[in-house]
Amino acid sequence: MIITKSLNVSGMIKNKNLSKEISDVSWSEFTRQLEYKSDWYNKTYHKIGTFYPSSQHCNNCGYKNQETVSRNWICRSWVHSRFL
Repeated sequence: MIITKSLNVSGMIKNKNLSKEISDVSWSEFTRQLEYKSDWYNKTYHKIGTFYPSSQHCNNCGYKNQETVSRNWICRSWVHSRFL
């Protein structure tokens, strides 16, 4: 299964330090190729929305972090089940 997140590329290009690198990558062509290749090899490909809180979901147990909005957090559900 391949999952990509839609990015606000036009907003990211406004960053003067990274604009050249971001525009050189060609995000749309990359995702188009992923979609094409996944169809070719009968794989599942999904695009999720820009504002989907993917960094707030535990990739092990699926628990959704409700306490803080942070990119770095420890899943209490996973830690609790793992060490008790």
